Amino acid sequence: MVSDNKKHILDVYIATIPDEGDITLLSSEERNREISTVSNEKLRREKYYVWKLLEYALYRSFGLCAENMNFTKSENGKWFADECHFSLSHSKRAVAVSVSCDNNGVDIECFEKPRFKGFAERILTERERSDYDNIPLELRDEFLTKKWCAKESVFKAYGSLMFVPREIETDGVYTQKITLRGGSYILSVAADNYDNMRIIEVDVV
Repeated sequence: MVSDNKKHILDVYIATIPDEGDITLLSSEERNREISTVSNEKLRREKYYVWKLLEYALYRSFGLCAENMNFTKSENGKWFADECHFSLSHSKRAVAVSVSCDNNGVDIECFEKPRFKGFAERILTERERSDYDNIPLELRDEFLTKKWCAKESVFKAYGSLMFVPREIETDGVYTQKITLRGGSYILSVAADNYDNMRIIEVDVV
């Protein structure tokens, strides 16, 4: 179990993954089975390396060894462990993991533009749509990516089975544009409290 002096930790780890290199077995048999069903090589590497980043995060933040932990996955694809809460995300060579003793969710998205037609109508609340309509055209793609990313992180932290972005409010959710090895990404973290949040960039996963 996590010691009392670490119960207020909210650590967010980010990294880019290599284009080449062997994918070996992970400590979690269920995660291995999940990865083995993925036919897309790039996606398979992202799923593998985000779990490797999780193993690193658990040990660095809490002193937990993933080999000794029991991981389970819910119907909506969220992973759980008895010892702490964590969240996973990956997008085009970038991976992100958040770990805490409290509910948390992380999402990372490659910043690409433009989003497809009708994307704003699909994901924005009425108030967000009003904000979107009143910003300059050149800022709208970043606005949409940030909102999408924030809604994903909120859903991962607090959501149930159905992801309905138009019903998810994002006030107060940490969302920033970041650069990882020359690539532009949006990073979002949903949590009850950000006072102790640390963002840790890892060179090698």
